[in-house]
Amino acid sequence: MTVAAPAGIMLNIGGDIVVRGSVREVVNIADPVADADNAPALDQLIVTGGAVATSGSYHRGFDIQGRHYSHIVDPRSGQTADAIRSATVVAPEATTAGAMATAMCVLTPDESAQLAAKNPGAQYLIITREGQRIPSPGWDQMPRPAARIAGRNSLPRLLAASLLLVSLPTPAPVAAWDDSMELVINLELNRVQDPRYRRPYVAVWIEDKDKFPVLTLARWYHKPRWLPDLKGWSRSDGLRKLVDGTDLATTISSATRAAGQYTLKWDGKDGQGVPVKPGKYTVMIEAAREHGTYQLMKREIDFGSTPAQVKLEGNTEIAGATLDYRRKAGL
Repeated sequence: MTVAAPAGIMLNIGGDIVVRGSVREVVNIADPVADADNAPALDQLIVTGGAVATSGSYHRGFDIQGRHYSHIVDPRSGQTADAIRSATVVAPEATTAGAMATAMCVLTPDESAQLAAKNPGAQYLIITREGQRIPSPGWDQMPRPAARIAGRNSLPRLLAASLLLVSLPTPAPVAAWDDSMELVINLELNRVQDPRYRRPYVAVWIEDKDKFPVLTLARWYHKPRWLPDLKGWSRSDGLRKLVDGTDLATTISSATRAAGQYTLKWDGKDGQGVPVKPGKYTVMIEAAREHGTYQLMKREIDFGSTPAQVKLEGNTEIAGATLDYRRKAGL
């Protein structure tokens, strides 16, 4: 039997991504100053035949007396490198991208520009401690996903629909999610004392009253082939694919998370960015670990006008979670 050679490959290891062949991968660049782990991406690129690496202290480091310090040390001074929050580099080779991303967390922006000039094909985006965005000269010219637009034949159909609607009664407005409210999910991953410990795969998503997936808030994993171990999320996402035929085509420049506390937010919008109707929805939190245990936590909440807070008991993989349906800060 003859097996056809693969057209290309995408490899994501710890958030460092390599793309080869004819594969076109949409890569989301995580925002290091966001207040939630599933906050909107800082930027989005299409990568073909290259590598992407992000380095920074926003997910790693240590705290002393209330101050966060980077895990990256400047070898010239022996001090932690805290002036740069993150550096993302796109380069032809993974080794180049990874080394440059780490180095740019230590160098000044001018020194980083000089380093990039010595590496043909490299582009970068630096975020300083104050949140300043410093891109390389060619960063904003890199390919990005095009916004969805109506097809060429859509205009006549839209006009016909408009003419038809003129003669019909105006439907009553449908109640939508209260824009002043949000759901904040705080969860804590346990550090298991086991020599075979592997970081767990975690999925967090929302389902409606019919158990149909509304939105995936987080999907932290290492190798795609083990995603079926997240049985609940895989079933839910498989149902979504049968209905709308789409796939989760984007890859976030982030991977499995270390033990610790994490925050996710839901603004009441579905996967298309459309506000959902108020009512009852179920928050699903799933964790699976190689050589470890499986855990599925879920809780139904009535998302109306009344704030609510719920604590979920955890076990081996997830110490616990808090679901806080609240009014947005400042409103």
